[in-house]
Amino acid sequence: MLQVAVERLSELWPEATIYVICADSNKLNKFVPRAKCLDLTIKNAWLSDFSLIGGFRHFFPKMLQTKLRMCESYFRIKFPKITLKIMSWRFGQESLIYRHGNKFLNLIAESDIVIATGGGYVNDTFSEHASKLFDVLLLAQRYQKPTAMLGQGLGPLSDRNLVKKFKRVLVKLNHITLREGLLSPEILKELVISREKPSIIVTGDDAIEKSYSSRMENLGNKIGLNIRNASYATLPSGILEQIGMIIEDYLLKKKTSYQFLPISLVPGEESDINALSKLMNMNVHDLYEIESSLSVTTIIQRVSQCRVVITGSYHAALFALSQGVQVIGVTASKYYDSKFMGLLQQFEVGIQILYLKDGVDKLSDFLDIAWSRADDQRPILIKNAKKQIYNGKDAYRQLKKLVKNNA
Repeated sequence: MLQVAVERLSELWPEATIYVICADSNKLNKFVPRAKCLDLTIKNAWLSDFSLIGGFRHFFPKMLQTKLRMCESYFRIKFPKITLKIMSWRFGQESLIYRHGNKFLNLIAESDIVIATGGGYVNDTFSEHASKLFDVLLLAQRYQKPTAMLGQGLGPLSDRNLVKKFKRVLVKLNHITLREGLLSPEILKELVISREKPSIIVTGDDAIEKSYSSRMENLGNKIGLNIRNASYATLPSGILEQIGMIIEDYLLKKKTSYQFLPISLVPGEESDINALSKLMNMNVHDLYEIESSLSVTTIIQRVSQCRVVITGSYHAALFALSQGVQVIGVTASKYYDSKFMGLLQQFEVGIQILYLKDGVDKLSDFLDIAWSRADDQRPILIKNAKKQIYNGKDAYRQLKKLVKNNA
C-alpha cells in the first residue's frame, strides 16, 4: 500500500519531498526509495503521553488516566505553540524530546498536504494506533493543511473515545477513500453527519495494483496458505491442526502442492510464520530460515502459482483475488468477518468465508467449490480488480486540486 501511495504521489508531484513516518529507515530506503524517513521517535516525542503534566498525573485516580490523556491530546492540538513552550520549560531546549517535538511540529506546519495512507487500523482492535494517527491529522487541520485518508478499511468501531475523535477529524477532512462500502453503522453515521462532509470514494485497496500487474495468463494449480493466529484473530485452541489435516488430505486428492503466503513477519504471536508452522506441522526455526526475509513481490509471485488460497489475513486474500485466484477466508472474529465481507462486496465473487465458530467441516467442500469454479469466475475477478485500480488512481488525482486550492 505504501509503495503504491508513494508512486502515485510522485506522479502528481515529481519534485515533492514525501515524508513517511517509519521505524526503520533502511527498510524504507530499500522498498520505497522515493520517500524520506521521518523517524517514528520524532512523532512520538510530540505525542508522548503525560509529557505536559508529568508527575502531576499521580495525584489523580487511575480511573481518570484515560481522561487526562484525552485532555493532553486536545491541548496539544488546540495550542501547539504553548505546548512547545511547556516542553521547553519541562525538559530544556537541548533535550531530545523538545528537539524532536519541535521538528515534528515544523514539518506539519510546512507541509502542503498530510495523508493517512491505506490500512485497516481505524477499529477497536488498533484503537491506540488510530487515536495517535487522528492526532496527527487534527494537528495538520489546526494549521489549515489539506488532509486525506486513503485506502481505509474502517471498523468494527465501538470505542466511544475513538469515535468521538474520528468525528473531529471528519469535520475538516477533505478526502477519504475506502477499501469497501461495507461500513459498521456507527462509522457510517459519523461520515453522514459531518458538518463539512469529505468526498467519500470507494476505491478498493491501493495494493491491488501491485498484485494485478503480476498476474499470469493462466491459473496455477497450487494451494496458497496463510493463517493469522494473533490475539485479535481469536482462533479456537487446536483449530490449526484440524485445518492442516484437511489441507493435507486435499493436497493428496488433487496431487498438488502448497505455497506459504506469510503476510505478517512481526516476531511473536502476530507472526504468520509461527502460525503456518503449526498448521502444517513444521519446525518453526527451519521455516523462519526460509520465510523471514520475504518481500511483498515474492508473496505476490507465489500467489500467481495458485488456483485457490486459504487465508486468515486480509492481504493474502486481496493478492489472490486481484490475480483472479479463488479465496477461502478463515475467520473467528468480527474484525476478520468485516474484512472478508468487504472483499466479497468489492470483487462480487471468488471468496467463500469459513466461520470457525461453526467448525472446520465445510473446508473440504469449500475447496471443491473453489477448485471447480476458478476458471469461470476469474474474468469477473480481473474485471473488478481493474475497476478498483482505475478508481484508486482517479481518487489520487483529486489530491492535486486540494493542494492547489489551499495554496
